[in-house]
Amino acid sequence: MAADIPARQGAVFLAAQRPVAASAFSEPVQETAPAALPKYAVIPTGDKAIAPAAERFMATRAGATKIEVPGASHLVAVSQPSAVTQVIERAAR
Repeated sequence: MAADIPARQGAVFLAAQRPVAASAFSEPVQETAPAALPKYAVIPTGDKAIAPAAERFMATRAGATKIEVPGASHLVAVSQPSAVTQVIERAAR
């Protein structure tokens, strides 16, 4: 989950983690983003929480532009904030 951030910082994140409600996996999507809206997916290749292959599959299915962050963990926004910021700025253009 947090393999690429300092162990002490990762321990704080993990201690604060709460279980997700089971209903999150069965609740139907009410509305999706418009098809014409560009979509982007940040794929941390070192993710151990969600397999990068699964993330690629979901991004492809969504028609998203895939940006991979080599070696980044599930907490890519924490460990690689510049990479994530670049994707957000690219999407905003």
